[in-house]
Amino acid sequence: MRKYSKEFKEEALKLSDEIGVKSAASQLGIQYYTLAEWRKNRKAETKLPDPANEAACAYPRAGAGMQRTASSQ
Repeated sequence: MRKYSKEFKEEALKLSDEIGVKSAASQLGIQYYTLAEWRKNRKAETKLPDPANEAACAYPRAGAGMQRTASSQ
């Protein structure tokens, strides 16, 4: 089993955030599942949303927090 440095893993994760797991793994010559596992571990350690899913969470749902006022009735 090959060991990777912490710096390599961090750079691989950054690249996968930018171009996707499949492309990053191919470009770096590592297995897709290795990189996917690193991303899973990062998410579990930081408890932050995956950057690939941030856009879906960036905006509140329609109508959330909107109140009807007397002037709009």
